[in-house]
Amino acid sequence: GCPNNVVKACMPLGGIYEIDFSQMGNPDNPWMETAYPMAFEDINDTELASDLSPLNHVKGNKVPFHVSWGETDVPEVLRTTDRFVEALTNENCVLETYMWPYLDHYDTNIEQGHESGPWILKMREWMNKLPKV
Repeated sequence: GCPNNVVKACMPLGGIYEIDFSQMGNPDNPWMETAYPMAFEDINDTELASDLSPLNHVKGNKVPFHVSWGETDVPEVLRTTDRFVEALTNENCVLETYMWPYLDHYDTNIEQGHESGPWILKMREWMNKLPKV
């Protein structure tokens, strides 16, 4: 790991916050049949899935989070985002959320890069609050 004071903020976009291999084969999540096997050697390793799930690492968090996603994002993002936001809320850290109305996972990634978009504006706002080194 790194020292506690290194990470100043986290701004995940359309993240999967709980890796759940039991969702494999779910017809509502067909993209997982490609994504999970490409990312993990052993899709039966539930201990690894738990260790890699951000939801399991929020205890004691003090890093500010800005969590964003698309309203019609992929099912795994929608399934895990509310739980992740709830877990961060319980840690009393700085937390802001933004849901892109009508957008899916891919369109939110495109929108994220627009200079005057909400994600870039929030990033700039937060960066301007950081102490200058």
